[in-house]
Amino acid sequence: MSYENLAVIEALAKIAEAVGEVNINFDAQTVLDALKTVDGAGSGLDADTVDGLHAVDVNAMKVSKNSVAYYRNVAHLSSSGDPVTGTLKITLPFLFPRSMISVTIRGYDYSGGNDGKTWLVRTGGYAYRNGVWYHYFARIEGPSPFSTVRLANDGSNNVILLGDINTDWRHPKIVISDILVGYLNLDGWETGWNIEWITDESGIVNVFSPVVHRLDNVSGGGGGGEYLEIDVGNNASVLVSDNVYGACSFLYTVSDTADTYAGQGRVHTSLTNYTLWAPATGNVTLEMTNEAQIYLHNTTDYPVKVTLLLISSR
Repeated sequence: MSYENLAVIEALAKIAEAVGEVNINFDAQTVLDALKTVDGAGSGLDADTVDGLHAVDVNAMKVSKNSVAYYRNVAHLSSSGDPVTGTLKITLPFLFPRSMISVTIRGYDYSGGNDGKTWLVRTGGYAYRNGVWYHYFARIEGPSPFSTVRLANDGSNNVILLGDINTDWRHPKIVISDILVGYLNLDGWETGWNIEWITDESGIVNVFSPVVHRLDNVSGGGGGGEYLEIDVGNNASVLVSDNVYGACSFLYTVSDTADTYAGQGRVHTSLTNYTLWAPATGNVTLEMTNEAQIYLHNTTDYPVKVTLLLISSR
């Protein structure tokens, strides 16, 4: 027993003696039983809480330091629709909060077979007054069922829009997992969120469409940092990645049924730089000075299969 606990017990004993209590048993079970009679909201004890918060509240805990607040798990949505069709509308708690925010949205889509689809979106910016967003951004990681991210408002609250009214979602599971808020109005972001699908975007105004950075807009699934097996038809091109900027590196293997035409093709972008793959296994690095799309192009008269790993991009 620590000195601190011993001092507490001795103090309790003196109080008990002062009020005439005798033969007090201070074994652990007796102390525990006594504490249970006074634990609870308003008691000042609340032994089953963390800083006064129960588990359900800790799950959406706010941490605030140095004029930055961080929130977790503020909203969830699940549907058994196959598909659910429409724009995913995420309603923020405020309109024009003049806050600098970064929102992380995670999701799962029941599609893709053995290359199923789980995805993550990071988006936000400076939500200024009068519906204007400054220095806004969006990044999609993983093979999402949508390719666009928009920031706007509906006249009552700021909103985030994923996809459009024609986007199909299959048994989707979605959570807003992380919120970073800075500059002004740091409080109150743990509640007031709403997630829903809409098929009518009338009433959505002040729409801003950030350039979406992603590495995984791949036919056949897959994502940045994952091996992709891509069939490229004879004299055909396949889009590998959309809206890439900077350096992007690949490890690849190219083959056909007889390996006769392996290595006769190229990785290229929608800009002017082209890189042949040769030999059939190797490493290619492309450097984009502007936003670009990346393709695989097969220059032979026979279809080939490319096993590709996207290593990095910025």
